[in-house]
Amino acid sequence: GFGISARSVTVEPRDVIAFRAQLRRTGTVSNRELLLRRRNGGQFWGIFSFMAIGADETLACGFDSTELRETRAELSRQALDLADRINELSCLYMVARLTNDSQRAVEDVCRELLDVLPQGLRAPRRVSVRIALRDREFKSDPHAETNVWLTHEITADGKPIGEIEIGLDDGEAAGQSESFPDKERALALVETTAMHIGRMVAERDLAERLVQAQKLESLGRLT
Repeated sequence: GFGISARSVTVEPRDVIAFRAQLRRTGTVSNRELLLRRRNGGQFWGIFSFMAIGADETLACGFDSTELRETRAELSRQALDLADRINELSCLYMVARLTNDSQRAVEDVCRELLDVLPQGLRAPRRVSVRIALRDREFKSDPHAETNVWLTHEITADGKPIGEIEIGLDDGEAAGQSESFPDKERALALVETTAMHIGRMVAERDLAERLVQAQKLESLGRLT
């Protein structure tokens, strides 16, 4: 710890006003994080405690918390990234589970995906989804009117059969795809979902062809 004048330490005027007001009331301020000024003019963050020792002088004792502050910021960023990853994996699990459920109609799967996909992104309430599949189209309700879309083609057996889009409403996006807070994750989610939908459709088509072939084979035996 060390002692310095209150006038010499704080960079922000509002901090001076705040801690002086508390000093007048209580005579002390404990563990206050402030942007401080060194004697050479450089700035740093510090956690300080103050004690009034006279009418115009204040004793300040504390330490440089710049590294601690940076560590906290990095931990917060990592926590946010971890939460995003958990949401993404939970969403992808549901996508795989829905598209692998052979008892669900393709139309029902697409409708459920409209609700599932936003949960894999930040700000899910502002996310809209559109799935176009052959002659059918499925949209979020309500469907946001925005120019900000991330799109991926849906293919089955190498042939295009539709597309999937996700977007943010205008209040969040302001007209540019870079406004997605997690654009890379959103792109990966769209691409993976398109792959799962395409696989599902291809498997259903194959199953239907097998059924038709079996029917024709049965008819051939009868004739």
